[in-house]
Amino acid sequence: MNFIYLDPGLINFAGHHAAFCRNLVNALDRRGHTASIYSNVAVAKNVQHELKAMPLFRANPYNQYVPQYETAPDPICGWLKSFEVVWQSTAQDLGQLRLPTQDDVIYWNSAFPAQLTALAHWLGSLPEDRRPHAVVELNLDSGVIDDGKGGFELPNPQVNEKPLLWRYAGMLLSDPKIRNRIKLINFESSTVPGYEYLLREPVEAWNPPFCASANVESRVGKQGFAIGILGYQREEKGFTLVPELAKRLLSERQDIALLVHNAEPAFMWRTQSELREIAARESRLVLIEGAIPDRWMETVNSCDLIVCPYDPAAFKTRCSGMLNESLANGIPVIVPANTSLARVFEEFGAPGAVFEKWTVESIAASVFSVLNNYDEHAQRAFEAAEKWEKEYSVEGLASNILGWIEEARKQHAFAGI
Repeated sequence: MNFIYLDPGLINFAGHHAAFCRNLVNALDRRGHTASIYSNVAVAKNVQHELKAMPLFRANPYNQYVPQYETAPDPICGWLKSFEVVWQSTAQDLGQLRLPTQDDVIYWNSAFPAQLTALAHWLGSLPEDRRPHAVVELNLDSGVIDDGKGGFELPNPQVNEKPLLWRYAGMLLSDPKIRNRIKLINFESSTVPGYEYLLREPVEAWNPPFCASANVESRVGKQGFAIGILGYQREEKGFTLVPELAKRLLSERQDIALLVHNAEPAFMWRTQSELREIAARESRLVLIEGAIPDRWMETVNSCDLIVCPYDPAAFKTRCSGMLNESLANGIPVIVPANTSLARVFEEFGAPGAVFEKWTVESIAASVFSVLNNYDEHAQRAFEAAEKWEKEYSVEGLASNILGWIEEARKQHAFAGI
């Protein structure tokens, strides 16, 4: 079967978009299925070349959730106008695709409400015999607030409009023409109830499309430690804490080096400048700036401990690529307590530590606790990698997609659709 892989957020090698695309498409290819990849029109040439991505989508889904962009049309309902512009332009872009058939399968990576709305309108406009099935991965979380009583509260849309927009998109999914054509998924089970509450449709948590390196090696017996803080850095990922954290760690332990990677250094240039000043005085602080697709796995595996100093409130119900890549590659990891990250961390044997408070002192204490008992955590991490490979790799996502398609097609054949 032919997959049509859609991702308006696929622009460059920073973040998860390119890695998810590469990993899933390769997994499908190993099973004999081809994929046509459609990206944002601003896709970088190197991404376009490596992934054979075809520029299609004009709207960057993330712009819709930047306050300056939203309020430019109107300070009260700019977010609503932004949503309208994005979903309509995205639906128009979908209309530029070749007319699909029922043998095609849509996979939409990291959809927001506008993208789900556009897909629902486009699918509904197609003739019945040309309407494909679609698997849609919902981005981040639904935005609802747990009321502590088994229910949910809605935030003020001026603060977070996503719940209202998810509800609107969900209303479109009730159309009989498309109701059984779309499978809604995400990669974090704790967000499922909120999504189902808003969309009034089933949502399932499936395996994220991460890959481990070819050979995972045990780090037991390691002397001298490389600590990594890696990825696309943002404030909610605790990047503003990193300069002080670096000074604290390097001053208290002489047997460590700190590797800080920022895929988009211009995005948080003040913090990056602070780190450059520290690195100029301290050779054990190594900075890597910019996306490094050719060296990513090598960089991950050069670390003996990975620190995710993320804001617990922001990651309460979100998944983390760095956590998954740490587990996949047998590397101890530090994550915030009382989050979905901590739940996954515990599920895989707690190879590392959690920090209780979002402070330099709490994060540093967790790092030192792991280093002081490193062999124990290294062994847990090695065992976690074995479990991850069996239960959590991209192969599981590919199997889930193909299994759902087969079952959905059987149901449609039985119903005479």
